[in-house]
Amino acid sequence: AGKVLDAMLLRIGWRRAEVYITNLVKCRPEDNRAPLPDEVDACTRRWLTRQVLEVVQPDVLLAMGSSATRFFYGTTVTEAHGTWTRWHDVLVYALHHPAHFLWLKEEGKEAVERAKVQTRADIDRLRSALLAGAPGLPRRTSSEKGSGHTEPDQGDEAETSAVSTA
Repeated sequence: AGKVLDAMLLRIGWRRAEVYITNLVKCRPEDNRAPLPDEVDACTRRWLTRQVLEVVQPDVLLAMGSSATRFFYGTTVTEAHGTWTRWHDVLVYALHHPAHFLWLKEEGKEAVERAKVQTRADIDRLRSALLAGAPGLPRRTSSEKGSGHTEPDQGDEAETSAVSTA
């Protein structure tokens, strides 16, 4: 999933060193299950809100995966992928988790290819909006660089948020 994440970021026009990557929930739930609502609430109230809003102060936040999308959008990633919302004053864009393609392998090559085509289209819309300086979005060129940070990897199934630090 790390290689898929790198490819997704590069398609947007970012390198991993240019973004801040974190998890919605800071500790892995038992048996690597999806976090429960009270676990998400505890982590976001205690850690994520302060981390993102006070420390990182991003222009754009990518909600990657079902738990992150449920938190920021109140709906599923299937419904929200490729769309914008706001969280406080931060723009949020929903994408499937990089491990989504690995999970789809059980459904066959066609399912994986459909997901790749859709995710490329979602990423291309995001990149176009960023490069065009769409209303409310920071204008960015592919030559701009930021300083980035990555938290320790908590596994492929941890919900990820990649945050632009440009």
